[in-house]
Amino acid sequence: YGALFQGSLPQHYYALLFKVFGFSVFISKLAALLVFLAFLVVHFILLQKIFSFSFALVAGFFYCLPWPHLIFSSFDLASGFPVVFFFGSLIFALTYLIYDKDKTHLTSPLGFVSGLAFWTHQISFIFILTSSFFLIWKFKFLWKNYLKIIFFFFIGVFPVILSETFMKFRLVTLLISGEAGSIS
Repeated sequence: YGALFQGSLPQHYYALLFKVFGFSVFISKLAALLVFLAFLVVHFILLQKIFSFSFALVAGFFYCLPWPHLIFSSFDLASGFPVVFFFGSLIFALTYLIYDKDKTHLTSPLGFVSGLAFWTHQISFIFILTSSFFLIWKFKFLWKNYLKIIFFFFIGVFPVILSETFMKFRLVTLLISGEAGSIS
C-alpha cells in the first residue's frame, strides 16, 4: 500500500484469508505458499503440454530447491511475487492454448488475467509483452481479437486506473518526467 509501482491485489487476497481465518504469521505464509503451489501446478501443466511429463517434473523440481532468492521471492508478502509468478504462468498457459491449440475463445480470460497481473505488480508487463508477440503472430490483422483482449485487460486493471485517477496520475507523471524522485 502506498507504493506506486505495485498494486494491492495480493494484499486483498491476504486480507480475505485473515478475515476468514484470523490474523497469524502462519496464515500469511500459508497464503503465499498456496499461490506459489498454484504457480507450480500451472507451470507444470504448461511444460507437460509443450514438452513431456519428465521435462515438466525436472523443471518443477528445480523450483523446489532451496535457493535463497527463489525462497525469498516466493514467500515475500510485501511485493506479491508469488501472485506475479502465478499470473505470469497463467498468461503463458493461456497464450499457448490460443497460439498452438487455436482456442481463441480464451482471449477474454487472457485479457482479464493480464489486467489482474498488471494490478498485482507492473513487473508482470514482461509476461504481457512476451504473450503479445505470440498473439500478434497468431492474429496478424484480426482486430476483433485485440479489442477483446484490451477490453478485458481494462476490466482487470480497473483498480489501478481508479487509483491513478484519484492520485492525479502520480505514477504516470513519475514515469514520464525523466527526473529522479520518490515513488511513495
